[in-house]
Amino acid sequence: MMKKLILFFIYLFINLSCFSQSKEITLEKIWKEYTFYPKNINKFKSTENGNHYLSLIKNNNGQEIIMSNYTNGKKIKTLFKSAK
Repeated sequence: MMKKLILFFIYLFINLSCFSQSKEITLEKIWKEYTFYPKNINKFKSTENGNHYLSLIKNNNGQEIIMSNYTNGKKIKTLFKSAK
């Protein structure tokens, strides 16, 4: 009886996982229609020169906007710091 129950749940799991996806994923939807493309990246903005990016960091003391380098990701300077 236990073996039949386990086989039933395995069968049920396989069927549900196979038919649960309702969107068809095609190359056209990915690259032409940008269906699965993220709308934006939160807390991140590129600078005009293209060499640096700005990010919003939250910590225990408040928030900071820092400038970092694209090539190594290291912090260059803090542009703004707010107190909590």
